[in-house]
Amino acid sequence: MSKYIAVDIGGTKILGSLFNEDGKILSRHKVKTGAHRGREAVLQTLYGVIDELFQSDVKSMGVLIPGVVRDGKYVQMCSNVPFENMNLSKLLEDRYQVPVLLGNDVSLAVYGEWRHAGYNEKHVIGVFVGTGLGGGFIFDGKLYTGRGAAAEIGHIPYKDNNILCGCGRIGCAETEAGKIGMLHFIEKEQKRGVSSSLFECISPGQMFHTNDLYDAWKQGDPLAKKVIKRSVRALAVTLGTLNTLLHPELFILGGGVMESFYEDICEELHNKMLSHTMPALSGGVRFVRCCLGDDAGITGAYYLAKEAVDEPRL
Repeated sequence: MSKYIAVDIGGTKILGSLFNEDGKILSRHKVKTGAHRGREAVLQTLYGVIDELFQSDVKSMGVLIPGVVRDGKYVQMCSNVPFENMNLSKLLEDRYQVPVLLGNDVSLAVYGEWRHAGYNEKHVIGVFVGTGLGGGFIFDGKLYTGRGAAAEIGHIPYKDNNILCGCGRIGCAETEAGKIGMLHFIEKEQKRGVSSSLFECISPGQMFHTNDLYDAWKQGDPLAKKVIKRSVRALAVTLGTLNTLLHPELFILGGGVMESFYEDICEELHNKMLSHTMPALSGGVRFVRCCLGDDAGITGAYYLAKEAVDEPRL
């Protein structure tokens, strides 16, 4: 039976998984990325992960990249990993002699959710709310990547809030919807002298745990409630814009923030989104929650690996 390797390259860790033909994970190997060591050192670490999993019946590989990928093989930009402007697919194909396809991490997470759950809908938008705000598009039953960087929904202009986004622009949607934006606001409020239980579990400059925010929110902490209100508003505008532009059948909502808050905010988010949607396009909009959790991306990479066999790049 054929096997496939899926690799998730992140700023903190590199996770590899060996899948069988039916999509069952046979083994995993995870190590710290150590991005500060530079490109060659991280590349050797990546090779070590793959070497640990590689077997003679591996047919192909799919790799998640936290950034912009062109043509399924060339890394144009890579957040927190020194792989910019590198033909990573060719390096891996030359070393392992199997086809390799690369994809954006969040787009592949959406793809993994969609394929794994077996949704009948063929026009789907995935929105993942975590440290930032990412997404993925399924159009006519296929993962849509445009020229390689489609679905960077976190960088849709939201409002002129004078907050510099990590992409270099001001006022992107993720500056209020994602955890980086939330942390910026929390720190700003702390400097203003606002009282909040959040300050007991959040250190300046250190990313907080979503569970801490959720606990404070459930306990009625005013700042926590304001943080989530701002996030829901930014998400509603973004989703409404996407719904008006692309009119999907289904939205898949995932990421750490959604894993914690989905049941509590789903109805409010849905209603607010519709208020930012062209009225004629507001009917039949359905939300579902991500079910794979941290395995969504690696599952998407598995499906990408299977596609690589159909279009070998050696």
